[in-house]
Amino acid sequence: MKKIYLILIAFVVAIGATAQKANVDIKIAPAPTIDAYEDDAAWALFDATPLEKNYGEEQPSITAAWFKAYYDEDNIYVFLSVEDDEHLPAWTQEGIDAHWEWDKPEIYFDVNAVLVDGLGAKNAGDGHWQYASPFEEDKYDTPYLGGDIGETVTWCYTRVGEGYTVEYQFPLSSLTNADGEVLTAADFEALPEKMGFDATVIDRDSGDDARKRLVWQCSVDEAWGNMDGAGTLTFTGERVGFNDIKAASLNVFPNPVQDVLTIDNSFNKVVITNIIGQEVKVIETSSKTINVSDLTKGVYVVSTFENGVRNGYARITKN
Repeated sequence: MKKIYLILIAFVVAIGATAQKANVDIKIAPAPTIDAYEDDAAWALFDATPLEKNYGEEQPSITAAWFKAYYDEDNIYVFLSVEDDEHLPAWTQEGIDAHWEWDKPEIYFDVNAVLVDGLGAKNAGDGHWQYASPFEEDKYDTPYLGGDIGETVTWCYTRVGEGYTVEYQFPLSSLTNADGEVLTAADFEALPEKMGFDATVIDRDSGDDARKRLVWQCSVDEAWGNMDGAGTLTFTGERVGFNDIKAASLNVFPNPVQDVLTIDNSFNKVVITNIIGQEVKVIETSSKTINVSDLTKGVYVVSTFENGVRNGYARITKN
C-alpha cells in the first residue's frame, strides 16, 4: 500500500511539473531562407520570447537575448538573437578545444511522450537532443550543415556588433524519440506533454576564468544533463502567412547605398529594419527615392507597403 502511495505521489509531482512548464505556441508558416537575417516575412508573424534566467549563480554580460520558432511539414525553424558586449567564441583562442566554455548558443529538444524523466541531451538515443556546434572563423554568413544531430541541421550565423543572430532549420525526421521512432509534424502536434525545448547562450569575456550562461528555462540543472526544467513548444497545427505573405524581392539601387535609395515599386509606406527586425525608419510616402543618409553603416531590410499590405522587400548595405 505504501509503495502504491509513493508511486501516486511521484505521478502527481510529475504532472504538476509538466503543467507548470513555460510554453510557446508555434504555428505552421512558409519556410524561411536560412541566412541569419530576420527578413523573411514569416518571422514577422511571431513574437520574440526572451531568455531572462541566469544559470545558477553565473552572471553573463549579455544585455538581451530572444528566440522565435515555427514549423512546416518537414522542419522546425528557430531564430536566435543575442546582444553582447564582447564576441569571444572558441576560434579566437589558440589551441582551445573546449568550445563549450566560449561564446556560442545551444538548442535543446525533448520529443518524448513523457518529459519529466531525469534525463538530458547527454543520454544519446533517448529522445533528448542538443545542437551546440561552435562558431567557426570562416563560416559567418554561410549556411551549412553543422556537426550535431547527425549533420542534418542547416544553420547560419552573423555578427551584429559584438552580438550575433543565428537561424536554424531542424529536420523533424532527425528528432527521433526514445523508441527510435521518426515523428511527423502531426505526431508532434499530438504529443501529450508537448515538445520539450530550451535555449542556452554561453558568454565569456576577456579575463573571465569560466563561462557564464543565460537560459530560457533550465536554470538549475543543465539541459545537457537533465531537461526536466525545460520549457515546451506546442505544435498548434494552425497555418499562417500562406495567403498573406506575397512580398516579392524589390529592385533597389544603388546597393550599397550612401545617401539616397531608389525603389522600383508602387507603395505608400516604407519600413526599414535592422537585421534583428527592429524598425529604424518608417516613412509614409509614395516617392521612389528615400533618403537614408541618417542610417549608420550596416545591413538593413527595406520593406514597401501598399494599403497596409507588404508588397516587396530587399536587403541593403548602408555605407
